Amino acid sequence: METFLYTLVSYIDWSIANGVTKGSNNLARLIRTNDLLSCIDSSVKLYITKNELEKMCSELINAQDRALFRLLFEGILGFEASELTSLTRSDIEKALNNNNMLTVRDTKFGERTISVDKVTLQDCLEANRQTEYKPLNGKPGLRKPFISLAENEYVIKTKQTNASGQGQTSRSVISASVRNLKEIFGFPFLRPMGIVKSGLLYEGFKLVLIGEELNRKALNKIYEDRQVRTIDLNQKIVSDRREFLNEEIIKKYYAEELEQEGKSL
Repeated sequence: METFLYTLVSYIDWSIANGVTKGSNNLARLIRTNDLLSCIDSSVKLYITKNELEKMCSELINAQDRALFRLLFEGILGFEASELTSLTRSDIEKALNNNNMLTVRDTKFGERTISVDKVTLQDCLEANRQTEYKPLNGKPGLRKPFISLAENEYVIKTKQTNASGQGQTSRSVISASVRNLKEIFGFPFLRPMGIVKSGLLYEGFKLVLIGEELNRKALNKIYEDRQVRTIDLNQKIVSDRREFLNEEIIKKYYAEELEQEGKSL
């Protein structure tokens, strides 16, 4: 939400500075996050649960898609998707030999090391070995039923071309892959950051499940464990708590799981 607002404000500032607009006041600076939140249809599904993630991954035939889905849920994205595009087979192998502690690299904020599920690492290894990608989960009738992938050390791959030295993929490939996932599963509002937030929501759910309150101390622990990097972490925690990481949203998305465990909020 803050990213959208920042982009809007920055664009209008640029328009004013370059004479694209006749006005001189950027009224978007008066907009607050709560103003945007009040405009969201509460029936719109913005996040996925852990159970939904597992169900979707069980239906995906491309390891590339499963790895991407799981990595995002683990909170791995980075500035311009750099944590995903730079991830290599050797990174995964090191993590498997280091109690599943994975080191990722962000072009803006540097390295961080976080604990990830073993199944995520296993899907990443399989993704690295994948040589052919079946678009839209192997949907029949497509003009190109498969795409050849570049053979290199990266986990998330680009398509194979005749060019030499095919390296890491780009942010646009990550975005296109998530758009495909949206179409496959019918989640029109699913976005990379939404999947990252879904993972944070799951961490909050786990705390609620053991009877802990989602106070500032608890949220700090979640963000510390994930080694979340941002310009102002305190402000991000406050903003995320207001937007989605709270008891109300957890109750909405994890109602069935809470009921099964005899928990109520």
